[in-house]
Amino acid sequence: MPSGGFAFNYNGVENFGDINLLQQAAADTSGVGAASIQMTGRQITLRDGSVALNQNQGSEAGGEISVTATDLLTIEGTNPDASIPSRLQTQALAIGKGGDIKISTRQLMVRDGGQILANTQRKGAWL
Repeated sequence: MPSGGFAFNYNGVENFGDINLLQQAAADTSGVGAASIQMTGRQITLRDGSVALNQNQGSEAGGEISVTATDLLTIEGTNPDASIPSRLQTQALAIGKGGDIKISTRQLMVRDGGQILANTQRKGAWL
Protein backbone atom coordinates (compact mmCIF):
# COMPACT_ATOMS: atom_id res chain seq x y z
CA MET A 1 0.00 0.00 0.00
CA PRO A 2 1.33 3.47 -0.83
CA SER A 3 2.34 5.63 2.09
CA GLY A 4 -0.45 7.86 3.30
CA GLY A 5 -3.18 5.39 2.23
CA PHE A 6 -5.78 3.63 4.30
CA ALA A 7 -6.48 -0.08 4.67
CA PHE A 8 -9.64 -1.23 6.43
CA ASN A 9 -9.94 -4.54 8.27
CA TYR A 10 -13.42 -6.08 8.13
CA ASN A 11 -12.65 -9.17 10.23
CA GLY A 12 -15.49 -9.70 12.64
CA VAL A 13 -18.03 -7.61 10.69
CA GLU A 14 -21.19 -9.69 10.38
CA ASN A 15 -23.55 -7.34 8.55
CA PHE A 16 -22.63 -4.74 5.98
CA GLY A 17 -24.82 -1.78 5.00
CA ASP A 18 -25.65 -0.62 1.49
CA ILE A 19 -23.52 1.76 -0.59
CA ASN A 20 -25.30 3.97 -3.14
CA LEU A 21 -23.48 6.28 -5.55
CA LEU A 22 -26.27 8.24 -7.22
CA GLN A 23 -26.72 11.37 -9.37
CA GLN A 24 -23.19 11.54 -10.82
CA ALA A 25 -21.41 10.79 -7.52
CA ALA A 26 -17.73 9.93 -7.95
CA ALA A 27 -15.07 8.00 -6.08
CA ASP A 28 -11.95 9.16 -7.97
CA THR A 29 -8.32 8.36 -7.12
CA SER A 30 -6.87 9.55 -10.42
CA GLY A 31 -3.39 11.05 -10.62
CA VAL A 32 0.22 9.99 -10.39
CA GLY A 33 0.63 7.01 -8.10
CA ALA A 34 -1.07 3.80 -7.15
CA ALA A 35 -4.11 4.87 -5.11
CA SER A 36 -6.92 2.33 -4.90
CA ILE A 37 -10.66 2.27 -4.27
CA GLN A 38 -12.23 -0.35 -2.02
CA MET A 39 -15.98 -0.69 -1.49
CA THR A 40 -17.51 -3.34 0.78
CA GLY A 41 -21.24 -3.55 1.42
CA ARG A 42 -24.38 -5.68 1.25
CA GLN A 43 -25.79 -4.07 -1.89
CA ILE A 44 -23.62 -1.64 -3.86
CA THR A 45 -25.22 0.55 -6.52
CA LEU A 46 -23.72 2.97 -9.07
CA ARG A 47 -26.51 4.79 -10.91
CA ASP A 48 -27.28 8.00 -12.83
CA GLY A 49 -23.76 8.53 -14.24
CA SER A 50 -21.92 7.72 -10.99
CA VAL A 51 -18.36 6.40 -11.27
CA ALA A 52 -15.56 4.71 -9.39
CA LEU A 53 -12.51 5.87 -11.37
CA ASN A 54 -8.75 5.45 -11.23
CA GLN A 55 -6.84 7.10 -14.08
CA ASN A 56 -3.11 6.44 -13.63
CA GLN A 57 -1.06 9.34 -15.02
CA GLY A 58 2.38 8.10 -13.99
CA SER A 59 4.84 5.38 -14.92
CA GLU A 60 4.08 3.01 -12.05
CA ALA A 61 1.22 0.52 -12.00
CA GLY A 62 -2.18 2.06 -11.26
CA GLY A 63 -4.22 1.26 -8.19
CA GLU A 64 -7.03 -1.25 -8.28
CA ILE A 65 -10.74 -0.96 -7.78
CA SER A 66 -12.00 -3.68 -5.44
CA VAL A 67 -15.73 -4.15 -4.90
CA THR A 68 -17.18 -6.71 -2.50
CA ALA A 69 -20.98 -6.82 -2.40
CA THR A 70 -22.28 -9.65 -0.22
CA ASP A 71 -25.64 -9.66 -2.07
CA LEU A 72 -25.74 -7.49 -5.21
CA LEU A 73 -23.60 -5.11 -7.29
CA THR A 74 -25.65 -2.94 -9.68
CA ILE A 75 -24.10 -0.61 -12.27
CA GLU A 76 -26.80 1.03 -14.34
CA GLY A 77 -27.88 4.03 -16.32
CA THR A 78 -26.33 7.32 -17.33
CA ASN A 79 -26.58 10.96 -16.33
CA PRO A 80 -29.73 12.79 -17.59
CA ASP A 81 -28.31 13.69 -21.03
CA ALA A 82 -26.79 10.19 -21.46
CA SER A 83 -23.23 11.56 -21.82
CA ILE A 84 -21.77 9.87 -18.72
CA PRO A 85 -22.38 6.16 -18.10
CA SER A 86 -22.34 4.70 -14.60
CA ARG A 87 -19.12 2.68 -14.40
CA LEU A 88 -16.17 1.10 -12.66
CA GLN A 89 -13.07 2.19 -14.60
CA THR A 90 -9.30 1.93 -14.38
CA GLN A 91 -7.22 3.58 -17.08
CA ALA A 92 -3.53 4.25 -17.73
CA LEU A 93 -2.99 7.61 -19.45
CA ALA A 94 0.82 7.59 -19.59
CA ILE A 95 3.35 4.77 -19.80
CA GLY A 96 2.20 2.92 -16.67
CA LYS A 97 -0.11 -0.06 -16.35
CA GLY A 98 -3.76 0.45 -15.53
CA GLY A 99 -5.04 -1.04 -12.30
CA ASP A 100 -7.10 -4.19 -11.93
CA ILE A 101 -10.82 -4.31 -11.21
CA LYS A 102 -11.76 -7.03 -8.70
CA ILE A 103 -15.39 -7.88 -8.07
CA SER A 104 -16.79 -10.33 -5.54
CA THR A 105 -20.58 -10.61 -5.37
CA ARG A 106 -23.43 -13.12 -5.41
CA GLN A 107 -25.20 -11.22 -8.16
CA LEU A 108 -23.89 -8.71 -10.73
CA MET A 109 -26.24 -6.49 -12.72
CA VAL A 110 -24.83 -4.19 -15.45
CA ARG A 111 -27.57 -2.61 -17.55
CA ASP A 112 -28.98 0.45 -19.28
CA GLY A 113 -25.55 1.76 -20.32
CA GLY A 114 -23.60 0.75 -17.19
CA GLN A 115 -19.96 -0.25 -17.80
CA ILE A 116 -16.93 -2.01 -16.32
CA LEU A 117 -13.75 -0.82 -18.10
CA ALA A 118 -10.00 -1.41 -17.74
CA ASN A 119 -8.02 0.53 -20.38
CA THR A 120 -4.34 1.07 -21.07
CA GLN A 121 -3.09 3.64 -23.58
CA ARG A 122 0.44 3.41 -24.96
CA LYS A 123 2.06 5.50 -27.66
CA GLY A 124 -1.24 7.00 -28.74
CA ALA A 125 -3.09 3.70 -29.12
CA TRP A 126 -5.56 1.95 -26.84
CA LEU A 127 -4.73 -1.60 -25.81
